[in-house]
Amino acid sequence: MTRLAPLLATTDGEAAFVLAFSRDKKRRAIVQGRVSSSLSLPCQRCLEPVVVEVDSEFALALVGGSQEADLTPEELNPIVVEGNELILLDLLEDELMLALPVAPMHDIAECGVNLEQINQLPEGFETESPVVEVDKENPFAALASLKGDETKQ
Repeated sequence: MTRLAPLLATTDGEAAFVLAFSRDKKRRAIVQGRVSSSLSLPCQRCLEPVVVEVDSEFALALVGGSQEADLTPEELNPIVVEGNELILLDLLEDELMLALPVAPMHDIAECGVNLEQINQLPEGFETESPVVEVDKENPFAALASLKGDETKQ
């Protein structure tokens, strides 16, 4: 899984999947399935590996193009296949990538980062910004002056 690998902390592991193939009432090819795995991802706080359980269920309609995809019922996600060939490894990789958390992190107690130290501000750093009032010129003032000139003519 060459697209998923760079997102992982380690590439060791396995993915389990179940796939079922069928046709709907309009004779569209349908793929229903589930893929799950324990993935080792870099923690976004400490950058150490964190194991994340990923589980994705999907129901896809195999379509030949965007026009056909627009006609797909809401309960199915369209997937465009070229030359009537679906590469199952790519499909499973896509589903795993879609199931990844946005920012994987350890629980706070398990994380290698000291949050108290991070939350301390450097010496001399002010926490409150002074409020500065700025007189703003009305952006329509120029238009008002032009309108006034027209009425004089």
